[in-house]
Amino acid sequence: MRNLGLLGVEETWHPLAYLVYQTENQIQKSLQNRILDIDEAALRTAYLGERIKILEDKKVEGLKEKILELRSPKKDLFEKTYFEIQVAAAYAERGNNIQFVKTTPQEGKRTYDLLVDDIEVECTKKDRKTDRDRENIDKWNNVARAAVSLMEYVGLNYFVHIVTRSDPTDQDVEHIKNEMQKLLKSKKEGEFHYDNGTTIKLQIVSWKDQKVPVSGLPQVVLDEYDHLVMNMKLDSENIFTANFCENPRVLGFDSGTMNDRIGKIVNSVKKKRGQFSGTRPAILYVHMNGLEKRASSDDLLNLDESLREELARNTSITATVLAAEYYERKGNILDYQHRVRVTKNITPKNPLPTGFSIVGDYS
Repeated sequence: MRNLGLLGVEETWHPLAYLVYQTENQIQKSLQNRILDIDEAALRTAYLGERIKILEDKKVEGLKEKILELRSPKKDLFEKTYFEIQVAAAYAERGNNIQFVKTTPQEGKRTYDLLVDDIEVECTKKDRKTDRDRENIDKWNNVARAAVSLMEYVGLNYFVHIVTRSDPTDQDVEHIKNEMQKLLKSKKEGEFHYDNGTTIKLQIVSWKDQKVPVSGLPQVVLDEYDHLVMNMKLDSENIFTANFCENPRVLGFDSGTMNDRIGKIVNSVKKKRGQFSGTRPAILYVHMNGLEKRASSDDLLNLDESLREELARNTSITATVLAAEYYERKGNILDYQHRVRVTKNITPKNPLPTGFSIVGDYS
């Protein structure tokens, strides 16, 4: 058995190679089991191929350079390029003329990413982790180390989900560790609420050293947590190819505060104003990168208002588009959905042409 040590789950492989590797393993597993069971990696790979084919058929200028960028070992460049291809293909499929714009950083000025007809389009994808997130992760890892030791001591393996009302303090960490000690020593399961706004959810997964099928573990999705920690022994190289495991200890953490992330999105609009020419309509696409899954309706309303205020000060941007994508499992089917949230500038310097609509905007 291979040990998957205590860690925050993050990709460290070459991003495109890792995506293809996951897909190939999923296909092999489906062939062995004679059941087609597609995961998110396989769906993303197929979707990327389909989007590239659409752009190739349209003979879109600059596509070859974008394909080279997909092969970059830098994950942020890979994700941004993937997003640019998604946006470009959505307009190309609708019949708009598309051109990828070559950036010229040596001239000291970045440019927008796409021309859609005669409209400038810039695409950006937000980092999941802000400085505030990194501070929280240090505290969550402190809790995780204590929890894993406790599971070893009591001889039970748990799936744990901890939610705090706001960013965890040192006092919160000590409180959670003390309560976890009481709960695990009593072999408790269920949902436990505390006066300081903390919630601890516990689900027993297996006995210590019991071999269990990976397919039987609670399904966890990285995007649904502020931080995810996994510790287990696997019978294969990694969790994507493993069939059985021992001592699965999984901890997900969430904080109720979204203000820092919302501020990052608004700041990205401020920073992008210099990338547009100011002579054409301009649309800024921002991929939420999973942030919308943890945002409340009030958070999103506050974000909309903040964007409207920023656009009033920045008339060179005609509209902002917040994009989100979802992979939802319905039985044996993994469903892909893409949604957008459009905020239009009330007083744009260059309005969108009559008859032009932003893809996905049904307002």
